[in-house]
Amino acid sequence: MKRIVTYSLLFITVIFFWTSANIRYGKDNWKSFIDSDGKGYYSYLPAIFIYQDLNFGFFDRIDQIYFHGRNQDYRNSYNGRYIDKYYCGTALAIAPFFGVGHLLSIYFDQPLDGYSKYYCLGVNFAAIFYTVFSFLFIARWLRFYKIEDKYIALVIVLFSFATNVFYYIVVEASMSHLYSMFFVSVFMYYSTKWFRQPSSKSLMLMGIALGIITIIRPVNVMIVLLLPFLSGSWESLMDGIRQLARYRWMLVFTIFSFFVIIFIQLIFYKIQTGDFIVYSYTNEGFNWFNPQIIKVLFGYRKGLFLYTPLLFISLWGCVYVYKRSSFQFYSLLFFLIILTYVLSSWWCWWYGGSFGMRAFIEFFPIFMLTLSLAFQYLSNRWIKRTYLFLAFLLLIVCQIQTYQFRYYYIHYGEMTKEQYWRVFLRIDWVINGTNKQPTNLPVRLD
Repeated sequence: MKRIVTYSLLFITVIFFWTSANIRYGKDNWKSFIDSDGKGYYSYLPAIFIYQDLNFGFFDRIDQIYFHGRNQDYRNSYNGRYIDKYYCGTALAIAPFFGVGHLLSIYFDQPLDGYSKYYCLGVNFAAIFYTVFSFLFIARWLRFYKIEDKYIALVIVLFSFATNVFYYIVVEASMSHLYSMFFVSVFMYYSTKWFRQPSSKSLMLMGIALGIITIIRPVNVMIVLLLPFLSGSWESLMDGIRQLARYRWMLVFTIFSFFVIIFIQLIFYKIQTGDFIVYSYTNEGFNWFNPQIIKVLFGYRKGLFLYTPLLFISLWGCVYVYKRSSFQFYSLLFFLIILTYVLSSWWCWWYGGSFGMRAFIEFFPIFMLTLSLAFQYLSNRWIKRTYLFLAFLLLIVCQIQTYQFRYYYIHYGEMTKEQYWRVFLRIDWVINGTNKQPTNLPVRLD
């Protein structure tokens, strides 16, 4: 039965490449692979390897060549010098594919500026690679919970095409979330393995993964709050902590490795500004006393469960988490509450121009577990079939809305209740042309 998981991974890989090639490789569409916040995440690579300029003096020239003055400025001013607003972890993950893109650009005589076609295609390849291997680690992790391979394969397909994962591969591949999801998956897998069978390898890889998670998106370091759930029980949690004494030298090395990875970002700040410690977001921050929880979960602007309803029905699996272990249930509930509170407290709670609530993507492995538990343990055959039918129906809805989003029928940042229901599933408006496009939405330029 393990073959069915392999086949599902091969299937989604082919679809990811085929769709990306069909939609984005032609004309100038490949430019969108490095877009929005992704420009800032990616810019460390050309800054270091091509321009040797971590104050990003090449920004304006690249902006005019590739983005016609429409490029989002990812720079902030600090002590009179420019710094990258975003963190370097995503660039670190993409680096091998940047290298391949550079070699291909040399071979095909393309501009060696870090933004020509093969660099952008390299980013798309990176997004596919990390997503597929995220699902590989998640599949291995789900087996700890005795999930049958047929349900693992099913959940992999559903989360590939019934969530915004598909969009961020095919369109905005330079955004950080898919790369963060990979390292979160690695951390969750080896953490669970540590509590079941402690080893130096598991401990070391937990520390490395956590370090990279932190320099991709520092807020995601709160994944450590999931450790009680990953342990399985209070006894296992305490035993896992006690085992650290047995592996104390590896623990020291793991902590050292974690801080070495963090130090990469601090070195960049030192080069950019002369200071090791910099808050690159300047005047942006968290509104801890005004979290927009309802809007984040259910709002028409970016609501998590509105634009990714598969996650909502996956919560039924929490019933089976409770049946397995009340300790795990309450640990998971605590983590999800903290996660939602923190992400809802960011000043820009809708997270700018995006499809759906993108800040949750890195935590999709949790929802994949609850959905697979629901599929496996629903005992009534007809209820299970209905649940399966609903899941695939939501896959179709997500694909339609992804298509609508590409053509701005679903607005990237300012969607309202009236606009949402006016365009709901109106795929015919997109197919028939702009003469039936809703009046309050911007017209697609390309």
